[in-house]
Amino acid sequence: MSVPTNAPKEPLVLQLVGHAMVRGRVLSRPALPAEEWTQAFIYQHVVPTKDWTIFVTGQPAGKLPLVSPDRIVKLPAGGTGQIRFLVEQGYHPREFRFELSQPPAGITLQDPQPVGLSPALILPVKCDAEKVKPGLKGNLLLLVSREYAYVGKEDRRLTTTRQFIGMLPAIGFEVVSGRESSR
Repeated sequence: MSVPTNAPKEPLVLQLVGHAMVRGRVLSRPALPAEEWTQAFIYQHVVPTKDWTIFVTGQPAGKLPLVSPDRIVKLPAGGTGQIRFLVEQGYHPREFRFELSQPPAGITLQDPQPVGLSPALILPVKCDAEKVKPGLKGNLLLLVSREYAYVGKEDRRLTTTRQFIGMLPAIGFEVVSGRESSR
């Protein structure tokens, strides 16, 4: 999605249309905004909402507090590969949490590991040999959040909070033979 260079003063209301080819014909249908709700802790419902509204501030997105020099990661079938990250000054490597978005079956993340006292961390990526075979290539989409603790001013209690940072640029992967960890 792109927006105008000159930010409008009012919010923009989006309208989306889905297209599908069915028996040689193109069908177009408007997409309705909705949210997923849980009722009675069990049932998931899709509930219509008012609209899709965005507000363009004209400010560029903030800089991500960590970056990976790895553009392609080799994942050993039946073993664990790793993605390296450099952490920006002012952040501690132990604060970051990662989640795979739309992961390939058999590829999972383990807990990130700080690298000594350096501003770096390693994210182990486990590859299940039963589900993933050598030669598979694709992209890993990582969602990153920051989890940190602080003492409340009024109640003086230690509180832990999690702040969603965003999605990192896609990191390519290739599944290779062997169990050795590699980059």
